Amino acid sequence: MLFINFPGGTCVTLGHTGDPALESGRRCLGILLIDTAPFDLALLKEKPLMYTTCRSVTAIVGLTIAIANAAGAAEPSEAVVAPPLHTGPDYCATMQQFIAGTRINPETIQYSGDDYDVGFKKSKPTAQPLVIHQYVGYQMPSGKTQAMPVTVSCKLKTAERIRTAHAGLTEDAAAADEDRTCQQWTEAMLDAVYGAADGAAEAGTTSEATSSNTLLPRERVRLEKENNVYIGPLWVNPFPFQAAYQAGGDLHLRSKALHAEYTRWMPLPDSFMGTHYCHTIAPEYLQALLKSELEAPGLE
Repeated sequence: MLFINFPGGTCVTLGHTGDPALESGRRCLGILLIDTAPFDLALLKEKPLMYTTCRSVTAIVGLTIAIANAAGAAEPSEAVVAPPLHTGPDYCATMQQFIAGTRINPETIQYSGDDYDVGFKKSKPTAQPLVIHQYVGYQMPSGKTQAMPVTVSCKLKTAERIRTAHAGLTEDAAAADEDRTCQQWTEAMLDAVYGAADGAAEAGTTSEATSSNTLLPRERVRLEKENNVYIGPLWVNPFPFQAAYQAGGDLHLRSKALHAEYTRWMPLPDSFMGTHYCHTIAPEYLQALLKSELEAPGLE
């Protein structure tokens, strides 16, 4: 098992998810696990990255090697998937696992184009069975349509609601104590993009021209405070959501959330309770902006 450190605190792991060093229970935030060895960029695009954590690492000439725990001495390992680098049919399913900290694989209902008004707006996720809804948008705020996905909108269930609906699951498959935010997903996507670019260059599977040296410097990417609304009409409108804008030479990334707790005191329809909705930037659009292939407009 080999952990490679890159600028910005990102580590790319060359190894397999079944490696005993990962199963030992060590925890260390900010590790990207690539479930393939040797490193294969094509496979990386097909298979999601996976976050794992290990508490103890040793630095040796820029490399770190995971130190296994003594048996029974560590907390159980918590592994959650990280954002894929392309928008596939299971994109929101991966986000659901990340947001709620669960390994349950939900069923995903997909929408695109005119389906936003016709079907996606009125759709509701369910906890049992776990069914979520995904809309991939190609529209810019100006009305122009891009050839690549620009935004992804996911209607998910909260960790709290998943726990109550799946009480019989093992601890490994259960949900986390609390949800991650939509903007944490965006931040993890940034980690994946910069880490993959540097990891591919380091492994010699791609040219230096596609390393993070040619991406927009990370310090010029600003994560805006998440816009968290509390009623559906404020989340679905206005459409399309502007996930990125340019200001002062910096790229600003935005997300919009609706988070309704299952045990909330406010009277709401049962189908609405325990929901977590996210509007976020699509990975293809993010990578095009970071590579300066496209330029984000000003805030509209």
